[in-house]
Amino acid sequence: TIIDKEAFQYAKSLETVTFEAGSQLDSIGQAAFQYAESLTEITIPASVKSIETIAFNVATNLKTVTFEPGSQLKSIKSGAFNNATSLTSIIIPADVTEIGGNSFNKTSLTSINIPAGGTAINFHTFNNATNLETVIFEADSQLEIIDQYAFRNATALISIIIPASVKTIGPYAFSESGLTSINIPEGVT
Repeated sequence: TIIDKEAFQYAKSLETVTFEAGSQLDSIGQAAFQYAESLTEITIPASVKSIETIAFNVATNLKTVTFEPGSQLKSIKSGAFNNATSLTSIIIPADVTEIGGNSFNKTSLTSINIPAGGTAINFHTFNNATNLETVIFEADSQLEIIDQYAFRNATALISIIIPASVKTIGPYAFSESGLTSINIPEGVT
């Protein structure tokens, strides 16, 4: 049910991870695949509820993360995909309510959908995601906070529509981004 912390840390030649059908895996532990530099893609079983801190940190060739249909994922902890510099594709499951700080720092994502249940985009979440062009907030977004440096240096991001639920945009949230157009709702304080 658990891949424990640091289980495959520094497995630099690990190329493939396959979970059997019907996997009951509940959690991918802290730094479980940190520095798994040869891993290029992974499909996360539907049963996984959390991806812990720095789980895929510096998995520099990880390009695609897929979640099985019916994903029960609730949280992506701080730095989960930090420095996964080749990451271009991930669809965050609808039930995710927590996306930790630095989760997608220095990735190559070009677009991201933020699930409706998330209440915060934490510090440095998409910092240095220089290829990020599109950020879509799902309808009925409950997002309240876009924290400091959340989209700092997202140089390809030229336009964003902030959800009406947002109350706070932190310092430097869009510093050094490519924004030429931003729609900020009245409720932002």
